[in-house]
Amino acid sequence: MVATNNYALITGGTQGIGRYITNLLAGEGYNLIVVGQSRDRLAALCSDIKSRFPVTVHTYETDLASSDDAFVLYRDIKDQQLEITTIAHSVQDRPAFAEFAQTRMDQQHDTIQKNIMNFVVLTRLFLPEMIARHSGNLISIVEDKHMNINPNAVYKASIAFLESFMSSMTTELTGSGISVSNTRSSMTKNPSAKNKDKSDFRLPDNAMLRSPVRKERDGYESFMRDDK
Repeated sequence: MVATNNYALITGGTQGIGRYITNLLAGEGYNLIVVGQSRDRLAALCSDIKSRFPVTVHTYETDLASSDDAFVLYRDIKDQQLEITTIAHSVQDRPAFAEFAQTRMDQQHDTIQKNIMNFVVLTRLFLPEMIARHSGNLISIVEDKHMNINPNAVYKASIAFLESFMSSMTTELTGSGISVSNTRSSMTKNPSAKNKDKSDFRLPDNAMLRSPVRKERDGYESFMRDDK
């Protein structure tokens, strides 16, 4: 169990793989700061987490589309004297299935802002504190199926940037005590599973993983053990 003032900051944490990672972190004892676009989803997630885990949950309704959003979020967190030990970025902005020339420029800008810039800014703002503590986690997760079927060039480029960024972070932070994880996950349907949150996602490229129900948890727990 982690210290009571340790918080995980999760973007895109109200749905898909982001929601599942939110549940896993709560199960590890992390207090949560969850960022999402839907007030209703944030409220439902907060209620669900608090009913099942003895953790504190803060929610922020924002789509992180503005260049100022990350700075506003950072200042609010610092004003409340909350300590961020984990940043989990779940890529949620998936533009319309359209080619570059047919996509509006404001949509392209939002994709870059949501998928890249605010994660980079938040990492830059909180990383020095993690380095000073010699501990922390950086997590980036993409639902792989959207890479295969979405032809949008800006979306694909944003994912390529994240992979390069996280690879560089892995190199830079070697020996710092900070774990870096960049993951592509594929949504799967498993109607026989009892727990939807545990069965809808798999991490196909991890040889340690054994079944659709266990794959996400096994991969996450292996990652988290590195930071103990």
